[in-house]
Amino acid sequence: MTSLNRVGEVTRKKTKTLVIHTGGIGDFILACPTVSALSEDGPVTLAGNSDRLSLAVAAGIAHVAHDLSVLDFQSVFADPSQRFRSFVQSYHRAIIWMNDPDDVIAAAFQDAGINDVHVFPGLPPKTWTRHASDYYRECLSIPDSGPIKLHIEPAGPSLDVIIQPGSGSLQKNTPLEDVLSWAEILSKAGRRVTWCLGPAERERLHQNEIDKMIEAAGENPEPLLECQSLVELARRFSTARLYLGNDSGITHLAVALGVPAVACFRTTNPAVWAPLGDKVTIITEQDIPLDVQTLQEMSLL
Repeated sequence: MTSLNRVGEVTRKKTKTLVIHTGGIGDFILACPTVSALSEDGPVTLAGNSDRLSLAVAAGIAHVAHDLSVLDFQSVFADPSQRFRSFVQSYHRAIIWMNDPDDVIAAAFQDAGINDVHVFPGLPPKTWTRHASDYYRECLSIPDSGPIKLHIEPAGPSLDVIIQPGSGSLQKNTPLEDVLSWAEILSKAGRRVTWCLGPAERERLHQNEIDKMIEAAGENPEPLLECQSLVELARRFSTARLYLGNDSGITHLAVALGVPAVACFRTTNPAVWAPLGDKVTIITEQDIPLDVQTLQEMSLL
């Protein structure tokens, strides 16, 4: 793994930086304070999953986001293509968060003409005990500037309460019956509940479970939130007054947008993976289920 002095010391000119990040939504948001710091040196281009990375573009901390296929990244593992070389040679610096035990990736970027190449594992080591956002910063010796706030323009009708019942792992999920009880309590208290269902939830939930969720939302005319992209989702989230969810990338997004949030951590360590913000409450397995009194004490009713 390559080390790096303070990023701003590379050059005082406008530095064009290519950042490659292929992790999940939450992992990328935890890396966003580092991306923001890199953008102070000049324009940042992101490559990975463009739908996820476009969140940083919409928030103004990156210039453009591409899928890896645009630069023919796969070719670095065989014979780097001319398309790859042409794409990367215009950058002064490349930061790559991917495993590269044999330095194959680093060598391909250097051979393409970038002298300032830094490759780090995409996730902190399993022995890491501090917050994951510190890992991304410390890879590049960037000082702590606090949690990221993604300023993304709100759009669409305003939302009251958003509940996201899933995550990328079944083990992380709060039992659906408990989540339904949250919705029913909030709905009976006059809150408008909207469910956010991503592809994972659509795949796992049966229609009768979705019907129960719609029923628990009460009289809300928009019980299900349908969006075509993460940026569109972020614009809708930016109108919300409250969010409840599991340890998921969508929870990290809600907190980064500044939405008051309750995040439930069942199996992962919140000291390492909790979303960072001044409006988030972390609950754990022992706090489930939430009853009326608890919700009142949390000022959610």
